[in-house]
Amino acid sequence: MTLELLKDIGEQGLLERLQPFCPPGVVGDDGAVIPPPESGQSLVITTDVLVNGVHFSDRYGGVSQCTTSPEDAGWRAAAANLSDLAAMGASPLGITVGLSLTGDVAVSWVERLYQGMTQCLNQYNTPIVGGDICRSPVITIAITAFGQVYPDQAIRRTGAKVGHAIVVTGVHGASRAGLELLLNPDFGKHLSPEERLSLIKAHQRPQPRLDVIPLLRLQVNRLLELQVNRLKVESCNLQPDNFQPDNLQPDNFQPDNLQPDNFQPSTLQPSTLQPSTLQPSTLKPSTLKPSTLQPSTLQPSTLQPSTLQPSTLQLSIAGMDSSDGLADAIVQICRASGVGAEIDPNRITLPPSLSKLVSREQALDWALYGGEDFELVLCLPTEAAEELVAQLGEGAAVIGKITSGNQVWLKDKTGTYADQLLSLNKGFQHF
Repeated sequence: MTLELLKDIGEQGLLERLQPFCPPGVVGDDGAVIPPPESGQSLVITTDVLVNGVHFSDRYGGVSQCTTSPEDAGWRAAAANLSDLAAMGASPLGITVGLSLTGDVAVSWVERLYQGMTQCLNQYNTPIVGGDICRSPVITIAITAFGQVYPDQAIRRTGAKVGHAIVVTGVHGASRAGLELLLNPDFGKHLSPEERLSLIKAHQRPQPRLDVIPLLRLQVNRLLELQVNRLKVESCNLQPDNFQPDNLQPDNFQPDNLQPDNFQPSTLQPSTLQPSTLQPSTLKPSTLKPSTLQPSTLQPSTLQPSTLQPSTLQLSIAGMDSSDGLADAIVQICRASGVGAEIDPNRITLPPSLSKLVSREQALDWALYGGEDFELVLCLPTEAAEELVAQLGEGAAVIGKITSGNQVWLKDKTGTYADQLLSLNKGFQHF
């Protein structure tokens, strides 16, 4: 059976094949008309470009080793963008897809690519609302994703504060291990079939952590409620009836101890400090009026319990995803926030099977710099961080804290790992 190629059906023929992957009535014009974000929410936009031979390896384009099926390439492309929305605290609305393809690519390859995309997107009710195709010597997949978030709930890299706990939502190093297994099939002979499949799946089918956002919001709201309750108690203590100014009455002020007779200027050069210059007239009880401290002048109206609501307060949170590596995420957040960090390497969660593959040092290196784990790295108050980790369960952990300064240190109090300064230079950079 002869494979049907793109050059056989042409551009219009390909567009007809791809249209069923989009909702009816959305595509077919020069642009898609989609509903705006819900009332009060802002639009979040993110774009990722995946290139064959760089972000995935398929047999087309002269790539020597195929590590990614078209379904997996489609899944990864969609997941990368959804992960960016999750890192912003946003919920997805839709995506557009820009494809650059060679003419000798099979039509079935493109259809399988879109099948992988929709398999990922359908988990989050996210449609493909448009895109573009063009001829190119290299296969590229450019996706733009749209999401929505309330402005005061957006997660930015600039929100880390000294004392914040640093949370990871899952294990790191799995994707890098999965890639190694795909590149070297003989590697990892001590792994069980389930362990091998789990690591490979971590690389080929990463899960964007959109599931974390509702749990994070619950913890933030709970913490804000606690803050509101504390402020309400404090505001009650500031009510006028609670102020007793009796101890501020003039009769309680005794200036006798300020009389000239009590001053011995002999030790302070009599020629310059004469008793006559120390008249207590300016300290007479008659001049000490507590009227300025009467309850009527203390107005706690700005702290009335009725005006204290969680919606009037904000909790600073910083975050991004770890698609470019755990070390990269922490360093980027700290740079944006103008802070430093201290990470405990023993708290970084690793896949248990990594111990069957590589040394502890190599496993840690993969966790820090391997990339493409697509977990969230969040900086938030310790109380909320610990509650979030408890809710997320296995793999989630508090791995360090935000510090003053501008350096990110890996520090091991047990002495198992040498202290090291984390930087962006060791991780993957395009240029």
